[in-house]
Amino acid sequence: PAMSSGGGSLEIKESDVVQLTSMGFSVAHARNALLLNNNNLQRATMWCLEHPEKREEKAKPSPAPKPAPSSNNDTGTGAMEEDDGDDGWGDGDAEEEKEKTKRPPISREELEEIRKETLRRAKEAEKARKQKLMAQDIAREKRMASLEEKAKQAAVARAALREKREREMETKGPEGIVKSIVEEYGVSRARESVNLLTRLFDKILKYPKEPKYRKIKLDNAKVHKLIVRPAGGVALLRCAGFESDQASSESKNNTILLPATADLD
Repeated sequence: PAMSSGGGSLEIKESDVVQLTSMGFSVAHARNALLLNNNNLQRATMWCLEHPEKREEKAKPSPAPKPAPSSNNDTGTGAMEEDDGDDGWGDGDAEEEKEKTKRPPISREELEEIRKETLRRAKEAEKARKQKLMAQDIAREKRMASLEEKAKQAAVARAALREKREREMETKGPEGIVKSIVEEYGVSRARESVNLLTRLFDKILKYPKEPKYRKIKLDNAKVHKLIVRPAGGVALLRCAGFESDQASSESKNNTILLPATADLD
């Protein structure tokens, strides 16, 4: 998670703070370094090394007041003399503890090693991120390919089922096909389909030598709606003598044609 810095828009990555504290820096020192270096982990590390955190010394307690001298004039029972060498509060121990906790200076070689280690970790993290993204892309492509393959298989299955049904409808003859269309889709829809077929046949009869009127593209929007989709529409065309146009490049678009040798009477 990222932590917002004060009232500004800069956010500190908690992972960077953890990495800096694992090197021995305090949390406050790590966050301050990241803020001053715009969240650049490498520069923040170098800043921490070049600007050691100042440790505040513990406050010494105030010395107790010296006891008043005794009124007894007997030197044997008089006040004890103070030792001028030590005030009793362990000044020497505090200095010794300070020396122990003082961080030794870091050499240039050690700084270079830290810089290299930071760069190595950053490269490893970037490599892992790219590998994860690549794996996600590969998995996505596989899912898309699988969906496309299933869609193709479903389309082939639907086409085979439609072809089988059209062949079955052909056995009923033109009158039986029209009757089935009326029963399944209603009189209004059947009339629209028959009217379109009539116009197509009229064109062929009017221009018998024009090849373009003998070809019908089944993927045409109107033809598909009124002839292809209703079960029996293509069967009516086949009953009239239409065949699949296997020799034409337009066969990929489901084009059927009436051969020139077909009887128009």
